[in-house]
This record gives sequence, C-alpha cells and structure tokens, in this order.
Amino acid sequence: MVGHEDDEEGLHRFVVPLVFLSHPLFLDLLKEAEKEYGFKHDGPITIPCGVDEFKHVQEVIDEETHRRHSHGGHGHNNHNHHNNHLRCF
Repeated sequence: MVGHEDDEEGLHRFVVPLVFLSHPLFLDLLKEAEKEYGFKHDGPITIPCGVDEFKHVQEVIDEETHRRHSHGGHGHNNHNHHNNHLRCF
C-alpha cells in the first residue's frame, strides 16, 4: 500500500516485482516504512510516500532493470544518483 491513511487520496494498492526488493531505491522506501510503522503489522506493507513519487520510483527501477537486461546484465550498477530521484520523504 502506498500513501498516508489521513491523506485525501488515501492508500493505493501496488503489486511490485520481486526484483524491486533488492533495489536501493525500494530499500529506502522500506526503511521509511519501518521508521513510521515498525516491523510488526498485519496485512500488506504500507509505504509512506505519495502515489506520484512511488510511480516515479517504479519507473526508475523498471528503466534500470530493462537497461541491465538489454545489455546482457553487464551494465554499471552505480546507484549513487538515486537520491536525486527519490522525493518521498
């Protein structure tokens, strides 16, 4: 789930590919979820991020994953530029 329960838009459900779980941008989102909600919870993980920002993170990860696969997995894995794309917090 993405969003804040008290926002006008409420929470939105997203299903993410497993490859996201090892990506630094997504790991940053999970760390923010841990800070806000802790580890123990029932149901889906809630990411405290705006929907548009989350979609942007998805696009960045999808683009990098596609680029890596189209180059035979030999692309550079420099993730230092990700903080410029992450505006959820």
